[in-house]
Amino acid sequence: MRQWRKALSDAGIEDYRFHDNRHTAATRNLRASGNLKAVSKMLGHGDVTTTAKYAHALEDDVRAMLLATETGQASTQPMHTKSA
Repeated sequence: MRQWRKALSDAGIEDYRFHDNRHTAATRNLRASGNLKAVSKMLGHGDVTTTAKYAHALEDDVRAMLLATETGQASTQPMHTKSA
C-alpha cells in the first residue's frame, strides 16, 4: 500500500483509489455494450442494483442515447436478462 501511495504522490495524483478502476471499467463496458446484466456478471455482482452504482451515466451518455433514438440508430436488439 505504501508503494501505491508513493506512486500517486510522485505522479501528483490526489483523491484517487485503486478501487476507482472498477468504476471506470464498469462505466466503459456499459457504454460499449449497453448490457447492465453483462457488466454485473463481469464485476461478480449478485444484483444489478450494485452494478448500477458502479456504472456512471453522464449527461453526454444520455444525450447520445436520445440522439441515437431520434435518428433511428438505437439498437433494436433485445436486451438479454436471463442469467447464463
